[in-house]
Amino acid sequence: MGQLFFFHGVGLPDPQKLQKGSGNTVRHIVIENASDLDKPAVKAVMKHALERADKPLDKANRSRIIIKSISAKQRPRRPA
Repeated sequence: MGQLFFFHGVGLPDPQKLQKGSGNTVRHIVIENASDLDKPAVKAVMKHALERADKPLDKANRSRIIIKSISAKQRPRRPA
């Protein structure tokens, strides 16, 4: 038994009301066994979620993320 979570699942079409949860963003479907993933209603929810998902980053286009911290005053270092 497991759960299949959908971020932004609130707006997904779910005519059979498979999605559970009461949050503002995330919903989940309870999966009793692996064959539940083959049910047409579950596949339909997954299809809609994939259509709405952000596209993955292009692996060929390498980029860097630089995070800098700028502080007006540094705290003193602790003695070793």
